[in-house]
Amino acid sequence: MRPGCSLRRQLKAGLCAESTSEAGPRVEAITFREGAAAALADLRNALKKDGPSGALDRAIAKWGDDLARHKARGSAAAWISYAQGGLASLDEPRSEMAEKER
Repeated sequence: MRPGCSLRRQLKAGLCAESTSEAGPRVEAITFREGAAAALADLRNALKKDGPSGALDRAIAKWGDDLARHKARGSAAAWISYAQGGLASLDEPRSEMAEKER
C-alpha cells in the first residue's frame, strides 16, 4: 500500500495498491484487496466462534505464514499480493485493540 492510504480507502476506491505483476497491475491490486476482504471475513468468523481471546493473533499468524510460504515457494505475484493484502488488513484491528488496552 502507498503510505498514508488507509485500508478502508483502498477497499472503497481501489486506488492505493501498488503493483508490479506480469499479469498486470490491475490483477495484483485486485488480489491484494481480495486477500484483505478474506482476512477480515476470517477474523469476523473467528470472533463470532471463539470470541476475542487470541482470534486476532491467530489470524495474523495464519496470514503471515501464508505470505512466508508463498514467498519461499516463489509463488506467482498474485498469490503474494493476496497474502500481503490479508496481512495488511489486520493492521487496523490490531491498532484498534492496542489502543483499547491502554
